[in-house]
This record gives sequence, structure tokens and C-alpha cells, in this order.
Amino acid sequence: MLPSTFKPWLGVFFLFCVGCGPSLHDIIPEADLAQKFRHNQEKIVAFRGLGRAAFSLQGQKGTVEVLVVAQKPDQLRVETSHFLGYPLTTLTIHKNKLIYYVEAYERYYVGKTGDPSAQKFLPFGLKEKDFLNILLFSKSVYEKFKKHPKYQLSFLDIEEDEKQKLFYPKGFRMTNKETQEYVEIGWHSFDLNAQKFPARLFELAQPPQSRRVELSSSQKVIPIFKGEDEAGSLEAK
Repeated sequence: MLPSTFKPWLGVFFLFCVGCGPSLHDIIPEADLAQKFRHNQEKIVAFRGLGRAAFSLQGQKGTVEVLVVAQKPDQLRVETSHFLGYPLTTLTIHKNKLIYYVEAYERYYVGKTGDPSAQKFLPFGLKEKDFLNILLFSKSVYEKFKKHPKYQLSFLDIEEDEKQKLFYPKGFRMTNKETQEYVEIGWHSFDLNAQKFPARLFELAQPPQSRRVELSSSQKVIPIFKGEDEAGSLEAK
């Protein structure tokens, strides 16, 4: 699903390499986070990473591989795939246009950024801008959720990039305080402030076999994180 110009970096370990993945159990205390946010001064403007998302949502649990490219002010590409490699979903944001493609069901959702309908497939009612700011380790999104009555945002296992002298977490976790449902993403490898990404990385043409659906008029949208079926295999209905 990736453009050919985007594929070469998949085999490259970036500035950080997590190896088999971080433990993701060391939640960073607020005082330590505040110091790191002050140090960074919002200097992370672009991010790309490979990781794995583990989740427990609506009575279902599962894991998916994730591939992410994010760039200020409002460009984003998120791909999820089964651990065996076959694609599940692709989300792109570019020039206030949101596209969400579900591979298995050939649904090509189209909408505008900020459309409340986007919260139908993002977990915990996250807005696209919130997700972008989480990826860019922005203080603004942490402040938003610090006193949230229902959801908790935690950053995990923060390290310093010795070259750029910027801090970045090896993972983050969103939790529903009432139900204990969660989404946790840990990075296998990632890169901060790479050379400016071309616009085509954030565009996604409609596949010829897919059905186009206007997001704002859709009654039901497939979640970007979908659990396991009774047979134990990942599904995306």
C-alpha cells in the first residue's frame, strides 16, 4: 500500500532501535515529563516509525503492526497490518482531507479533518489532531488529557536522541479509566525530524475495486483497531 518511494526505509533502523520491543511498563511521572517537554520546546516537527499496537477494546483484544509518518502542521499517514504482513487499514490526512481505507472490505472513506465522524474509527474519541500531537510528543496534547475525566494518556520509556538532544518516548498508552480498555503502541524503530516528507506520502488514490463512502454520511465505520474473531485471527469488519 505504500508508495514505492516510501518502502526503502522500512529495512533501516533509525536513530533508535528497540530490538524485540520495550517493556512499556515504566510510565513517566509528571514532574519528569514536564522537564522533558521544557527541554524539547516543541522542536519535534516530523516523525516516522515502525511499531506494534496492542489493544483491548469493546471486549476484544488484539495486536497489529503499525507504520506511521507524521509532519507538522497537519500531515499524517498511518498503516496497520497483520503480523504476517497483509495490510488492514490506511489513514491519510493532507490539505484538510481525510481518507480512511479498509483493505479487507474495500471501503474507501473520504471526509474532512475535524469531522466528528472520524471519531467513529479512532479509539476513545480521539481527534486526528490529538493523534498527530501524541506522535510528535507535544506538551499540548498531554495537558489536554492530564485532567481528562475519562481517559488517561501515558508516555513510556523516554530516551534522549544524542544527536538532536531531544527526548522521545518508546511508546505511549491511552486508557479508559472506567473500563480499563487501552491502546498501547511501542516502537520497534523510529526517526525524528527527518528531511521533509513529500506530499505524495500523505495522499491515497482510491483503489479501483473499492467502494467510496462519504465519512460524514456513514452510519458505521470499521475501527482502526479491531479485535480477534472466535477463531483467534485478526479481523476487520
